[in-house]
Amino acid sequence: MFKLNSIFVFIFIFAGPVVSLSAINSRADVVIIANSENKTAWDIDELRKIYLGVVKPLGLTILDQAETQKIREEFYIKFVAKNPSEIKRKRSILIFSGEKVPLVLPDDSAVFDHVKKHENAIGYVSKEFMDKEISKTKVGLPASIFIVK
Repeated sequence: MFKLNSIFVFIFIFAGPVVSLSAINSRADVVIIANSENKTAWDIDELRKIYLGVVKPLGLTILDQAETQKIREEFYIKFVAKNPSEIKRKRSILIFSGEKVPLVLPDDSAVFDHVKKHENAIGYVSKEFMDKEISKTKVGLPASIFIVK
């Protein structure tokens, strides 16, 4: 986890152990981000349960991306371990029962901007997008990155 302006970045690796930062860059496809003002710490299992609607942290705005975005399918298959049709079915049940579902935004940029502006928001973006954001802000590698395998 590291801070980029007002965004905390969680980098999740989906395959095998990681021994160097270059390995992170070559293997992390999805980056989960939260506003740096949000002091809540989540582990992988909690984040999966949040995106499945099993855990519903009070006041947290969960962000999703449009079904047309490639990163969405990758996120759900690799991180949540569900295919998009399973997620759609699960969300339909949540909506029918009056439960809150994630706010769907069009793309990486919209998710990033929303998280930056809203303290209680959490979302995911592509690694390529985060690479561009980091290079735009001229922020170097952080002092600490927490890698969850």
